[in-house]
Amino acid sequence: LKKETDELFENLRYRKTGKEEKLKEMEDLENRMGKLKEEAENLREYLHHIDLSLQESEMKLSNILKELEEEPQEVEEVDQVTLENIEKEIKDLENRIKYLGPVDLEAVDEYKKVEEEYENLLKQKEDLEEAKKKLLEIIEKTDREARSIFMDVYQKVNENFGRFVSLLFFGAEGEIRILPSEDILEAGFEISIRKPGRKAQKLQLLSGGEKALIGIAFLFALLQVKPSPFYVLDEVDAPLDDFNAERYKKLLKEYSKKSQFLIITHNKIVMEVADMLHGVTLVDGISTVIPVELEKMMEVKT
Repeated sequence: LKKETDELFENLRYRKTGKEEKLKEMEDLENRMGKLKEEAENLREYLHHIDLSLQESEMKLSNILKELEEEPQEVEEVDQVTLENIEKEIKDLENRIKYLGPVDLEAVDEYKKVEEEYENLLKQKEDLEEAKKKLLEIIEKTDREARSIFMDVYQKVNENFGRFVSLLFFGAEGEIRILPSEDILEAGFEISIRKPGRKAQKLQLLSGGEKALIGIAFLFALLQVKPSPFYVLDEVDAPLDDFNAERYKKLLKEYSKKSQFLIITHNKIVMEVADMLHGVTLVDGISTVIPVELEKMMEVKT
């Protein structure tokens, strides 16, 4: 039994030693393969240089042979040593090329195609960056102009609004305030008025008739920024009582000197400011328009 045990341990030691030797051999082979691979890569890097040298040598030989063929009578002796050196150099280069192994010659053409595509993409990228730069400049310029125009219009509208509020509310003060916002072009507005002897009031606290007058003041404030020769107002006076209708009528009378107003209304007080009335009524179920020239009608009455 002891003998068998000793043999078993000896066999195990042998196998262990053999395994270690194999591992060492594999490591040596890997190192050798790495060196060979590195040498192969270096040789491949010189392929282009070798190829150029070969072409240059062949060209030299071709030129010498051509000169000999063209002027044989002027050549008494050919430098045999030079020719032998060239041929030897050519053979040496050919052997070095063979040693390098097969080379993918189409890789050069493929590289040229990829390089050309890269150059095209690079140019497109530069064009896009230039277009983006110009577009951003235009946007920035437009944004500056928009903000400048906005503030200019706002100041004019706010000034006009205050004037119309004072006219409609007998000395009251009106203000359009821009609410805080990161972007002024997206900001909201808050309208408030302050009647003589009272605190400023927000629009929500006013009566329906007062809100209608504020709306009219705001509308006329906008219209005065860029006046038009013709306006259409559709029942903007509907919420007004007789007292406020008189104010609205005076406003229309004042500004009808500069522009023509087409007004749709049911308010008799507002109708008094018109030069021409067109009444619409039903006659036998059919809408009929009846024109009335107020000035002539007043002359008939008198």
